[in-house]
Amino acid sequence: MKKLISFLILLSVYLPLLSQNIGQQGDTLLNYTDINGYKQGFWQKKYYSGKIKYEGYFKNDKPIGTFKRYYENQKLEAILKYDTNNDKAYAVLYNKRGHKIASGNYIDKKKDSIWKYFKKDTILLLEENYNHGVRQGLIRKYFENGNVFEETFIYNSIRDSTWKQYYSDGSLKMQCNHIKGVRTGDFVAYYPSGKLEVKGQYENDMKQGKWQFFKEDGSVEKEFHFKDDVADNEKEIHEKEQEYFKKLDKEKGEVADPENFINDPEKYMMKSKRF
Repeated sequence: MKKLISFLILLSVYLPLLSQNIGQQGDTLLNYTDINGYKQGFWQKKYYSGKIKYEGYFKNDKPIGTFKRYYENQKLEAILKYDTNNDKAYAVLYNKRGHKIASGNYIDKKKDSIWKYFKKDTILLLEENYNHGVRQGLIRKYFENGNVFEETFIYNSIRDSTWKQYYSDGSLKMQCNHIKGVRTGDFVAYYPSGKLEVKGQYENDMKQGKWQFFKEDGSVEKEFHFKDDVADNEKEIHEKEQEYFKKLDKEKGEVADPENFINDPEKYMMKSKRF
C-alpha cells in the first residue's frame, strides 16, 4: 500500500513536469496526442512510400516554430514559420524543381497582407495584397527586368480602379478605368514611342461612341462607331482590329488567379505585345 501511495505521489509530480515540456523544440515526443486529442510535441507524417510529407512541432494542437512540407521526391514544398500566437505564419513556397515561387503571410490559414511570386528564386513577377484570404488592394505584375508590366487596384478580387499596362522600358502602353469590375470611361493605348494608338470609351462594360485607331504619325487609320458594343460599320473591322477587341473583351475586369502562376509560371506571365 505504501508503495502504491509513493508511486501515485511521484506520478502526480512527474506528469505536470512532462506537460510543461510538451510542444517544446527538442523534446522527445513523436506524433503524440494528449488525453484531450491535441497534437503535442514533434510530429512527422509520411507518404505511403515512407518518404516524409511534413514535420514540425505542435503545442495544444497548433503548430509552433518552423514547419516543413515536402514533395514526394523530397524536394522542399514549403517552409512555414509560426509566430508565438500560433495564428500567423510566414510562408515560403517552392516548386518541385526546388525554386522559390512565392512568399507571404497566412493568418488563420488564409493569405494575408503582401504576397510575392517569383521566377527562379529571385525574379519578382507578381505582387499582390490579401485581406484574410480575399485579394484586396494593389496588384503589380513585373517584367523580368524589374519594371512594372501591369498595375491595378482590386476589391474582392475584381478590378476597381484605373488599370494600366506598360512597355518593358516603363512607358505607358494602355489605360482603362474600372468600377467594381465594369469598364467605364476612356480607354487609351499607346505605341512604344508614346504616340496615341487607340482611343475609345466604355459605358457599362460596353464599347460606346467613336473608337479610333491611329498611325504613328498621328493620322487616323480606322474609325468605328459603337452602340452597346456593336459597330455600325462592323464589316469594316478587319482581322487586326477584331483581334484587338477580342483581347480587351477576354481580359475585361477579371484578375487572373495567382494559383495558376504557381502551377505554371511561364504560362501565367503575360508578355508585352502590341496585340
